[in-house]
Amino acid sequence: MRMIEAATGFEGVLRQVPRLVDVHFELGALYADHLADVRRARVHWNAFLKARPNEGRSAEVRRRLAGLPSGS
Repeated sequence: MRMIEAATGFEGVLRQVPRLVDVHFELGALYADHLADVRRARVHWNAFLKARPNEGRSAEVRRRLAGLPSGS
């Protein structure tokens, strides 16, 4: 239940301040690792990559995206 609350809180932060790209990174991890929501993980990690394609964590995000199950 706490992970759902965390995701809801992060989503609220993004609605208030959409430029906080780091929140997309964290939401991607939260959805992928704890909530088994591949679709939302993809959405947030792709938003992170769009904003910061060459940032240090971008390689990790690309690797993690490639490892997600397809069709979700």
